Amino acid sequence: MKKAVDKNTIGYRIRMARVGLNLTQKQLANEVNIVPTYLTAVERGNKNASEELIERIADATHTTKEWLLGTSGSQTTYPEPNIAMPQTKDNTASVGYLAEMIGDACARKGWTFHPPKDVSLFPKTDWQPDFWLYSEDADSPIRRWAFDLSLSIYKQPDLFGDGTLSPRVAYLNFLSNLVFGNPAIRNTTKYTFVVPSIEIFDSLCKPPVINLGNASIMLIDISRKAVVQEFTLCATEQCADFLENQLHF
Repeated sequence: MKKAVDKNTIGYRIRMARVGLNLTQKQLANEVNIVPTYLTAVERGNKNASEELIERIADATHTTKEWLLGTSGSQTTYPEPNIAMPQTKDNTASVGYLAEMIGDACARKGWTFHPPKDVSLFPKTDWQPDFWLYSEDADSPIRRWAFDLSLSIYKQPDLFGDGTLSPRVAYLNFLSNLVFGNPAIRNTTKYTFVVPSIEIFDSLCKPPVINLGNASIMLIDISRKAVVQEFTLCATEQCADFLENQLHF
């Protein structure tokens, strides 16, 4: 039987920080001067990382040592951005930067959506979002807001180029994830595909052939750290009015 992943460990947070910058284990291991097999063992919890190694990993992944240790005063489910280090590159950014941008935009709207304190509030599904928000309001028709950041996450060069997907392929992946998403939460979850340019946004703003629940495309401006606008792809009958008038940029 496959061992369940403990998401409250330093190994899991190191993996989150690594994936948040699209780094492979080999790339991160090279950055921090260890062999990839040792990093694998640390991420799996089979070996301990020294304090010095944790500091090097924090620097390499642009997060904080406190977040990796789980002792940050504002511990989040996504990698906490280290404001002393770059969080953007060209038209992409770290997961922490993007999460803060979306969270701050929601707060300015007065919406009751916040990063979850308990990751189990997003039940197991074939697709885990890059970032998601949760509403404590039991009367809200939407309780979870899940984001696909694949076109906007900070990119690192790899052996096969820059590691990026074409916008069309990334979008089709997003739609396929909706098809195979957990049906138990589909009607109370909003799924959003985040894009960093108006050209991509305009090219994708067309309703899908089939209704996939509650989905939208969001345009962001990474240089201004701002949400620009949003297009509703589809909505369930019970959520349509709420999404159009109360939960829409």
